[in-house]
Amino acid sequence: MVIDDDDDLRETICELLADEGIELLAARSGREAPQLLAQEAPPDAILLDLGMPAMTGEEFLARLRQNDDWQTIPVAVMSGYASSRYAYVPDADAVVPKPFSLVGVNDALAKLCREGRRKRAIA
Repeated sequence: MVIDDDDDLRETICELLADEGIELLAARSGREAPQLLAQEAPPDAILLDLGMPAMTGEEFLARLRQNDDWQTIPVAVMSGYASSRYAYVPDADAVVPKPFSLVGVNDALAKLCREGRRKRAIA
């Protein structure tokens, strides 16, 4: 699942990952994502933008971790602020700094899907 409020970036990530054979759900916000999660089987991993309006990525992640059905989904957070406090988000399992490469995103997601939660990786 990709959660990002930037339409162009979200669509680009989805297209690139789909070209790699990855099936995706996409949400425009942390408020839209739970609705999609409730309708579908839990994803193998979530790629989450931190800097979103209305509900930040950190707020969504905190809610995700409180839900018994979703708390074990590994999450890679994306941030253009990797050198600031966003470089460490306690409930995240990986950080993908922006700008990022497709290889970096693929590597982080593959590692999360392989190792699951609490195997922190930096792309």
